[in-house]
Amino acid sequence: MFKIIFSLLFVFTFSLAQAQRSELDSIVKLHFDKVGSIDKWKSLKTYYLQQSRFFAPIHRSPDERSLGDISSGYKKTYHKNPNFDRTEFYEDDGTLSSTHIFTNKEAKRFIYSHMEERIYPEEVRKAILITRSLHRLGPTLRLLKAYEEKKIKYNGLVDAYGKPCHMFILSDEENPYSNGDFIVYIDTTTNLIHATAITSPFTTKHKLYTDYQEVDGLMIPYKNSSYDKGILFEEYVIQEVKINVKMNDYLFKVW
Repeated sequence: MFKIIFSLLFVFTFSLAQAQRSELDSIVKLHFDKVGSIDKWKSLKTYYLQQSRFFAPIHRSPDERSLGDISSGYKKTYHKNPNFDRTEFYEDDGTLSSTHIFTNKEAKRFIYSHMEERIYPEEVRKAILITRSLHRLGPTLRLLKAYEEKKIKYNGLVDAYGKPCHMFILSDEENPYSNGDFIVYIDTTTNLIHATAITSPFTTKHKLYTDYQEVDGLMIPYKNSSYDKGILFEEYVIQEVKINVKMNDYLFKVW
């Protein structure tokens, strides 16, 4: 009798897992039907971005932050997969304030106002490369990576930040500073990523993605807005984007 019950339980559990995977596959397929094929995203080798940036200092408590009167500027990003990255931050008047360069082995930043150089520890280099990508072309590449590595779980239908969404929980184990879940919400109406969220005992942050536009066959959110405990503290808007452009190696040379 015990063997029969165990066998039935095993069959039920296996069937449930298969059904959940099938549903996950269907939703992910709808997403890539909308944003560009998986092969198209995999063919992404380089990109250049210029984005406007409005932000409030993260060290302030949420009730002390006000987006409009804190700071603004823009940034230029040169990225070469997988981990070569150069970001230049500018003030509104065009003054270069800092440069950040990442390679497979090291990462540095230089702040021009203080003539200060900083070498990032390895765990910081990894964490920034993972999280910074969410400010740019959106989280589709991260979703794809988790899907192909089977580090993703479908968690059903939910209401997320004002829209009905499919909820996915992604493994965040590659981020050395993560101790919570990384969540992706796909809008059930548009099949586009509406939001992402990070939840842990220490923080509750989410990001909304809007103003999707097509660039070389890829649907990219031109605007992303970050919230901490429900209060807006940072916003990026794409001003220019170029996909698979030739980039010289000197861009990623660490001084």
